[in-house]
Amino acid sequence: MEARAKIEEDLFTRVPLSKTERRRAKATSRSMNSLANVGDFGDDVADLVEVAEALEKSGGAAAGKRAGRLVDSVSLASGVEVKQKQKPVSGEQDVPQRDSLGDRRNKYERGVNKAHAAAARAAEAEAGGMYDDDAPRQSIPDDDEYVAASAARDAKRNAKEEKYRRSLGVAVAMEEEIDGDEKRDVGGKIMANRGLTPHRNKEHKNPRKRLRGKFEKAVVRRKGQVRTMREDGGGYAGEQSGIKTSVTKSRKFGA
Repeated sequence: MEARAKIEEDLFTRVPLSKTERRRAKATSRSMNSLANVGDFGDDVADLVEVAEALEKSGGAAAGKRAGRLVDSVSLASGVEVKQKQKPVSGEQDVPQRDSLGDRRNKYERGVNKAHAAAARAAEAEAGGMYDDDAPRQSIPDDDEYVAASAARDAKRNAKEEKYRRSLGVAVAMEEEIDGDEKRDVGGKIMANRGLTPHRNKEHKNPRKRLRGKFEKAVVRRKGQVRTMREDGGGYAGEQSGIKTSVTKSRKFGA
């Protein structure tokens, strides 16, 4: 630093500081400022300790309060602020706290139970004890209209039940008991049951009928190839099945 100062005096210019030098200068200024704030704090603390010991020897709650005030006064005089922990400020401080859901439900149920109990006591008081077990029961005479209505209702129910009752089906005859050595006869249903068989054309499933159909088709094809002889039955009366103009039956002789 001394060499830098000499160079600055000679050149009348400020040499820029490096990053390390700026860091050291900042740390030095911070330590100097802290020492300046503290001042004679050590002497004040020593005086405070002596006064506190004297107050403790004298005893009493008032001595503790005096010691606290003395600490505050010394701290203010020395320039050191005593930081107190402040509570966080919230916008919900003015809003009253609401009970939880379980507390509100219990409170509601207690109120409902009290209302039901009061209503039951009032009803019992109006009845005059007619529902007590020891009190004699009043006999109600039968009314003719009530008996007639009850009988009509029962008759209607019986008629409806009889109408929709399921009728018994035809009784099936029990099978005859067969000994172990004997065998029962096979019925027509069992004989007619073919089981799972594939579908077959009825024209082809019988070999004799299939060959007959093949012969009939061959005869029809033969009529187109060879014409049958016609017997002389008079004049020409035309063709019975019509004439195809696209079919030629004649032969051409070569020249």
